[in-house]
Amino acid sequence: MNEITWVTLEEANEAFNELLDDTYAVFEFGGATYYPSQILEAVDPQHYEIALDEHLSYMAEEMGQFVKGVTDPEDYK
Repeated sequence: MNEITWVTLEEANEAFNELLDDTYAVFEFGGATYYPSQILEAVDPQHYEIALDEHLSYMAEEMGQFVKGVTDPEDYK
């Protein structure tokens, strides 16, 4: 495992949203712009939370980044 680093839940959410927004196309409708992260969270919040949890696990397993109170280094040894 990489060196352990800690990030806030807000930082992890921002990283996840950036990943979604960089991976999928932006949707423009009626003069408004909607980002994939906004669409997923608004349309299917349960799926958004599941995908976010999977991303947090990836961050822990592959990057050694943990969120206090959410992911625990002891669970990824």
